Amino acid sequence: MNMIESFLKNGNIAMRKNNNGRRNELTPHAYSEKVTEWFRTGKKRAASYLIVAFDFKKSSPFPVYVGRDTDVQQKIKSFNDNEYVQAVEVYDINKDLQTQLTQARTWNV
Repeated sequence: MNMIESFLKNGNIAMRKNNNGRRNELTPHAYSEKVTEWFRTGKKRAASYLIVAFDFKKSSPFPVYVGRDTDVQQKIKSFNDNEYVQAVEVYDINKDLQTQLTQARTWNV
């Protein structure tokens, strides 16, 4: 199982290194809080979508905000063409966040 499959299979748990080089677990609860923070930031920026991308080199997720004038499918493709980064979830900023967080893998495009 590769890192991205593990990330998705384990209920959105990711690993990332701390300052001491050790790996810290980002628990499902912490991940949910992080997505909530990113979602709110997306709303403030008037984005249409929040893409959660996964960086294989850093072993951690990060947010990508998609504006109303940008094709979300094209943005997803640009990440998936990169061997070190992949889009793993897509949240629709105009839909209820709590409903989206309950999905096993959110992909609202």
